[in-house]
Amino acid sequence: MSKELLEYVSRVARAVDSIIMESVRGPTRKLYDAALHYVKAGGKRLRPAVVHLFGEGLGCSSTEALSYAAAAVEVLHTYTLIHDDIMDKDTVRRGVPTVHTVWGIDMAILAGDLLYAYSFHLIAKTTEKGLEPWQTVSMLSSLTEASIELAEGQAMDMEFENRDDVSIEEYLEMIRKKTAALFEACAAIGAIAARAAPEVIEKARSVMRYAGIAFQIKDDILGITVATEKLGKPRYSDIREGKKTLPIIIALRRASSEDREHLLKVLKKELNSETDIERAARIIERTGAIEESERMARDYASKALELLEGIDFVNDDRKRMLRELIEFIVSRGY
Repeated sequence: MSKELLEYVSRVARAVDSIIMESVRGPTRKLYDAALHYVKAGGKRLRPAVVHLFGEGLGCSSTEALSYAAAAVEVLHTYTLIHDDIMDKDTVRRGVPTVHTVWGIDMAILAGDLLYAYSFHLIAKTTEKGLEPWQTVSMLSSLTEASIELAEGQAMDMEFENRDDVSIEEYLEMIRKKTAALFEACAAIGAIAARAAPEVIEKARSVMRYAGIAFQIKDDILGITVATEKLGKPRYSDIREGKKTLPIIIALRRASSEDREHLLKVLKKELNSETDIERAARIIERTGAIEESERMARDYASKALELLEGIDFVNDDRKRMLRELIEFIVSRGY
């Protein structure tokens, strides 16, 4: 990521974090401490950046309204992380203990519920910050639709853990819902804030649909190839949890019968020693599944970039930054 884009994303992050910290406040200290735990831990803040880049790039005149909308998206994203960590039984996120390991499952569920409510509370504030009521209603609709798809995608992800025959097509539909749907909403929200025409909003959604798919494929790859310190969460967690990520699906298709049997036993938790998990990771790498997954991630990013070129921006600088952000998604090492 270039210095210019890094500074831009950092500036957006500071504005969004400030709004979240000022807005998500209440008398029940444990609840609010749990809710803000991941916000304080940091994160890439790519989704808020997408809201701003599309909004500013397409001509939104209210930066403050964009920041409130971007904060709403980040709060919703944080809610999903808290609940996902409970379901996946993860113990580390962004380099800190997960919410449920610190405050317990019951409080973590409540913290997620609280953030879910605040996401809509924050986006409703955009009318006060310069947007027309119809824009706020339209953004609320986009966020609601994304929330529905997020839940559907998470349910698919959980169901796949009990299956050995998940297809690449099923996987792609799952991550379109679980990951790309919120990126789509970010693009739509930014475009709506800029009063973009319906066809432009749809094009913006399509750009981030493909970019979001590329993002999740890259995440799946990094979960196998990158050390825990850089990831901010345990290495091989997808293997340990029996997830059917793209590299794992490809490896199950390509592995020898002996290697496939070992990989399946690890995914089903019949074998769970560190040695067994390490061997499973090596099997995945030997099949070329990582390289094939990288190729698919680049293909989806290329589709996103191609569609981006078909959108007329009033601010070409923001379009250039979006192009760089999409390229970063597939080239990143964390």
